[in-house]
Amino acid sequence: MHGGDLAGLESVGHSLLTEGFAVSVPSARAERLVAAAQPRFLETGFYLFRSEQHFGIAGRSDRVALFPRSDRYEILRLMGTNGWNYDIGPDSIVAWLRALERDHPFVLTGMGFDWVEGRFRSAIGDAGALARRVYAFCCWWD
Repeated sequence: MHGGDLAGLESVGHSLLTEGFAVSVPSARAERLVAAAQPRFLETGFYLFRSEQHFGIAGRSDRVALFPRSDRYEILRLMGTNGWNYDIGPDSIVAWLRALERDHPFVLTGMGFDWVEGRFRSAIGDAGALARRVYAFCCWWD
């Protein structure tokens, strides 16, 4: 594994060094690693998540990051997760995720420049309604 500092992005697109640390993990193992280890790290005030996802294309590894805080929304802001090409900034993403969480609790397992991933904590009753809700936020420009 190769490790290094974790960089986020400022609103103007400049790289911002964070307190986090990231390592390369083979794509086939990254999801299992985060799922297995994230709860243990959270107990000690650290957040473990995938910060880059390459799907194993061309043999590229994913990056798994460890951040010395447990507030996933603070980390999402520091990572600079955005949809700036559609005027959606990190604060808008956090607000939308907080609203979604009230109806469908989840854990975030990945955060990057323009994406998030997670796992719902329970079964979804109306998957179609949830899909329409996500589409309305992510694809409002269509």
